[in-house]
Amino acid sequence: MAISPIMSKAFSCKRDDLTIRGYEYRKTGSGTAENKQPAVIFCHGFLGNQSGEAKHARYFAKQGYAAYTFDFNGGGIGSKSSGLFENMSVMTEVEDLKQVIKYVQSRPYVDAERIILHGGSQGGFVSGITAAQLGDEIWKLIMLYPARCIPDDARSGKMLGFEFDPENIPERIPWNLMKMGRCYPACVIDKDPYELLAGYSGPTLIVHGTDDKIVNVEYSKKMMERYIADRKKAAGSDAPIRDLDLVLIEGAGHGYNHEQDEVCLAAIQEFIEERTKILEVDVRLTGVEKNFDKKTGVFKQRLPFDGTAETAYFKGTIAPGAADDQQYKGTYCISCRADYVIEGTDYTGAPCKVHVVNAKKGKENWKPTLETDSAALSFVNGADCRTVFEGREQGPIIRIYTRIEE
Repeated sequence: MAISPIMSKAFSCKRDDLTIRGYEYRKTGSGTAENKQPAVIFCHGFLGNQSGEAKHARYFAKQGYAAYTFDFNGGGIGSKSSGLFENMSVMTEVEDLKQVIKYVQSRPYVDAERIILHGGSQGGFVSGITAAQLGDEIWKLIMLYPARCIPDDARSGKMLGFEFDPENIPERIPWNLMKMGRCYPACVIDKDPYELLAGYSGPTLIVHGTDDKIVNVEYSKKMMERYIADRKKAAGSDAPIRDLDLVLIEGAGHGYNHEQDEVCLAAIQEFIEERTKILEVDVRLTGVEKNFDKKTGVFKQRLPFDGTAETAYFKGTIAPGAADDQQYKGTYCISCRADYVIEGTDYTGAPCKVHVVNAKKGKENWKPTLETDSAALSFVNGADCRTVFEGREQGPIIRIYTRIEE
């Protein structure tokens, strides 16, 4: 029988008299007391359970992390942990997460100084609050469509189908066959969601869909603005903050389809490998020129385009003449090569140009090379860069990352 490269085993820990149950995912044979590995802890959303986090947990385990999923006490349908739903709140989940963190830190093969929190929706909000409270104990923070709307929803008296008088919250709030406890809205009704998360100063990635109908994307935009402002103030500098990234997936809702999840995972990969987003290019196709060579069976097309680029490092507009030249034989990509110049200003305000050549062959990933006349951005000249490609009908979004040395 073949041995799975990823092993999983159940674990449990306690919060007061309640039992938290989850699973650990690790690459077979990885991690020892002498060669400890980083860990990532996954937090599910409202009414969810840990099964929804297994895919990303396995992804991290393949990268050499010890990955942990668990069910919050009373936290969702199908939960294997203890507790009643009516006793669950954002703040009880924060306390659950702290106990899981202690458990993970106690594993002899885990590097207790390299703990990543990864949460989606309410789990993202809980992860952010916990990171703010624990500070340097948390190495990195990843939040997918984090539900910073929860305090505002409590003040409105409408929370995911539950309705109540926010001036007179009952002990139990019925909804279909479920009852939410008073503690759920009461613990956050007077809280500022940005203040709850603002204390964390470690590397942070937020991924959010622009068409999220449950948690408006503006919450994540405002939170990232707050993170940036706080860190620039602490640093006493207006230079870009390299370990903060906000990735907005166009058209995505509260949760992702396969293609959107691939974009999310690619952005996470760049984040955990400590690359910084230098360019985010919004490409708009302006036409297509096609040619088929019957003798060789090669289909060629040229896709001219324009568009804009904007990050903390550079803002600009694609100059005329930009095009992507592609060659295919059947469905096999022989080569694709996008060549364009973006004219704009760097983060110092100096006018400059960035020449981008982004190419790929076959099933290879896009490989970008950058050249610029900007003194502030000279580190990109000849740098090893990577692309996160987000496909769209009107033209892709191209995110280009590289490592920035101290």
